[in-house]
Amino acid sequence: MGTGSCEKIEKLGGGDISNFVYTISMNDCRENKALRFEPINRNQVVLAPLDVEKLIPANHPARNLWEFLGRLDLGQFSKDCKSLEGHPGRNAWEPRLRIAVWLYAYSRGISSARQIERECEYEPGLRWLTGLEVINHHTLSDFRVQHGQALQHLFEQVLGILTMEKLITLERVTVDGTKVRACVNKKSFRRADKIREHIRLARNHLRHLQEQETREEAELKESARERKATERLQRLESALTEVEQLQAKKKYEKKKPCQASTTDPDARFMRTSDHGSAPGYNIQLTTDAQNKLIADVEASKEPSDCHALLPALDRMKERCH
Repeated sequence: MGTGSCEKIEKLGGGDISNFVYTISMNDCRENKALRFEPINRNQVVLAPLDVEKLIPANHPARNLWEFLGRLDLGQFSKDCKSLEGHPGRNAWEPRLRIAVWLYAYSRGISSARQIERECEYEPGLRWLTGLEVINHHTLSDFRVQHGQALQHLFEQVLGILTMEKLITLERVTVDGTKVRACVNKKSFRRADKIREHIRLARNHLRHLQEQETREEAELKESARERKATERLQRLESALTEVEQLQAKKKYEKKKPCQASTTDPDARFMRTSDHGSAPGYNIQLTTDAQNKLIADVEASKEPSDCHALLPALDRMKERCH
């Protein structure tokens, strides 16, 4: 700052002007130079040590679940395992691990095998259970389908032990439903008179097949055709029964006839989350309100949830007593 500027400041009041001169000097620096901040570099690869045991705390639900399943006899889930020592092929996933992954996912409200596969890459509990490995969603889905009944019994045992040890109380449960679309074409829904006509044609076709004389080499083919016709007749009769039951329950708009699918008679038209209507099922979930544990799952044909509350409570009483 020049001499002329200092003389002007003294004339205005004099005194100590060092602080004022310092402020003016900093302003001059900011005008001439760019500001400097801590840089963020995301284009880098870091090899950092990871202690898998410290991914989750000592009281984490995944640890309790893993230790609990280790005390159960899970031999029935290994009967179809084809991976043997000294033979070619890859190792199979341990049933204890697959059951633990499913139960842990259920406790977090996850029922999709694909979602579990994705979360195996970052969710701490699943990373600890699998040892940083990722289980393919096909493996998880096939295991649940192949051992559906056994897994249901195991889940009941787990639920009973948890309530006995007072780890969960089930004093208050919540019941809610979610709509799942059925794998059925909307065009397969028919009225009662149309279904009766199809039943008549199916019976005639079945009678014609039974009256035909078949040779020995064509016996298997004709048997398959007869079985297919019989199955179609059973589906049509089931669809007709569903239509009659729906019509009997209907209170309003009785002039409008009810319909049922000829390929999946149990499917019902239900309101969907996108404010539309599509064939589907109403999946009812009963959850322990305190521990967020799914205690019961049931598929319903009723579009409304109001009729599912009392049956859900009856099933919970039967399992816990």
